[in-house]
Amino acid sequence: AEICQNIGMDAMTLESLWTPLKYKDEKGELKLVNNQSINDWESLENIIEPNWEMDFKPRRDVIREYIKVARANNLGVVWCYGAIFQCCYFFLCDFNQFLLKTMQDKAFVKRIFDICVKYYMKMTEIAIEEGVDVIFLADDIAYKVSPFISNEALAELWLPHIQKMVKQGRDAGLPIMFHSCGNVEPAMDDLIMKMDLDVLNPIEPYSMDIYDIKKRYGDRLGLSGNIDIAGPLAFGKPEEVRKEVREHMEKLKPGGRYILSTNHS
Repeated sequence: AEICQNIGMDAMTLESLWTPLKYKDEKGELKLVNNQSINDWESLENIIEPNWEMDFKPRRDVIREYIKVARANNLGVVWCYGAIFQCCYFFLCDFNQFLLKTMQDKAFVKRIFDICVKYYMKMTEIAIEEGVDVIFLADDIAYKVSPFISNEALAELWLPHIQKMVKQGRDAGLPIMFHSCGNVEPAMDDLIMKMDLDVLNPIEPYSMDIYDIKKRYGDRLGLSGNIDIAGPLAFGKPEEVRKEVREHMEKLKPGGRYILSTNHS
């Protein structure tokens, strides 16, 4: 809260991006799955899903404390969660095997997505009850060239889950943001614009032209980000940072729907 106030931020962010699935090791001890070991049906069926005592209650207590501090300091709280795709290829499953399964074993993908979404929606139910102000879904579905898999596969396997989570936020009357690194421009019409979002983040400058995105979608979609964390902000002089920020504000402020921020965390 002190950092937020000192640098002029309006809100702090809480996250529950990764699904805390567990397994029992050879000694019978519970371990967190973070080693990309869920790559077949047997390992998937042997996982232990999150429960109240180990997962939900401790996280609820953290959310409650953060919101208490935020309210005392006139700050909003952004709830960041929902990396169903990235959690699978980054923590739960082998990257290459998981992407192959989106073509070869869709039932497996749907099952593990269902497990992850069940966790995210329960955590979000708790976060909404505790009083978060903004819903911020974050799931890296792309790299610098394009989405990792086809729009058709994402529309079949991924989009319905995201729409379900968006509806949860909508029903609570909260604004909805979505983050994906990489180039999501090829998916703008088939996926992004079908998600019922208020804001898209972070519009990476290496991959996407934020001014073109603003021109094409700015009347229907807010934009957030694009200040390069590997550019002047990291390596330039203060006047170079000011120049980059000023250019963004002058071109993106007209008509509203732009939140000044970086192209990543």
